[in-house]
Amino acid sequence: MQTTNASPTPKKRMRWWIPAIIISLAVANIVRVRAPADLDTMTRNFQTLLTVVASSALLLLWWLFLSRLRWRVRLAGLEDELETKLFDRSKQKLALTPAGECFLKEARQILSHVQRAARLALAASRGEAGQLGVAILPPIGGLFLPPAIREFREQFPVVDLTIVDLLPQEQITALMDRRIDIGFVPLPVVEMNPALEFEPVREVELMAALPPGHRLAKQRRLALRKIAHEPFVMLRRSSAALLHDWVLHLCREAGFEAQVIKLADGPTSILELVSAGFGVSLVPGLFQRFPSDVVFRPLPPKTPKFQLSLAWRRDNESLLIKAFLEILRKQFGKAGR
Repeated sequence: MQTTNASPTPKKRMRWWIPAIIISLAVANIVRVRAPADLDTMTRNFQTLLTVVASSALLLLWWLFLSRLRWRVRLAGLEDELETKLFDRSKQKLALTPAGECFLKEARQILSHVQRAARLALAASRGEAGQLGVAILPPIGGLFLPPAIREFREQFPVVDLTIVDLLPQEQITALMDRRIDIGFVPLPVVEMNPALEFEPVREVELMAALPPGHRLAKQRRLALRKIAHEPFVMLRRSSAALLHDWVLHLCREAGFEAQVIKLADGPTSILELVSAGFGVSLVPGLFQRFPSDVVFRPLPPKTPKFQLSLAWRRDNESLLIKAFLEILRKQFGKAGR
């Protein structure tokens, strides 16, 4: 079996003809200047200096803009610093080694981060960057928040917007601790804190929540006295203290004490207990947005309602908060029409 030795691929050589021409012309000009005997020494020296300066400038331009040698020197220096080969020079075309491919990938990511940092810095200088924390009551999020978030992100694409679900009293605490910037709270379900600004945006009514098949489910509207003898399911006072107290107060005004047999931690758990037949409940009408088979019936029109309000710290002058509040006001205005 005969084997053929493949001839090695010739390496691309540096094209030296440009600097060679520059140097040759410079030498020829120096010889031409120095040859005549009728020129004085000062003139010869001056013209020789001009030739050297001009040729040096041309060589520098070649080195900076036309020569690949400087890039090879820089890449070789980078490889020496990293103590590994980034390029495979054995082929006619320069190719990346596995280490070079890894380095290039990371370098591109670093460049991307630098570019993003520059955008963030520019946006921050205009008050268009930063963080914004918004807390919502779970059933309210699906009503107004998605379109508001879309509009806000179109205006402020680099803002880190965080959305969390918190019960009313938890929102007040988070606002005071500066863990969130804007909250959605019902009034008078939460206590008015003088450090906070409250802006009512929607009126919300209480509704009677009944188990499926309940004898009162056939009625279109329920007076409170009709559920006076029913077992009650309520939110724990630790979860929503003022809502808990307000419901008990409404029952007392209607002439009875609510017979509370079960306490729930949140909206979904209270509806699950009602659905399972443990009792009835009085809940905000927005709870109808939760998936369940609970039957909701409105109360008489004169039953006191509460105001769903936006809440934020009075001392927070952030432009982002002001912009998001304007968007929310517009969304609630559309929903109210």
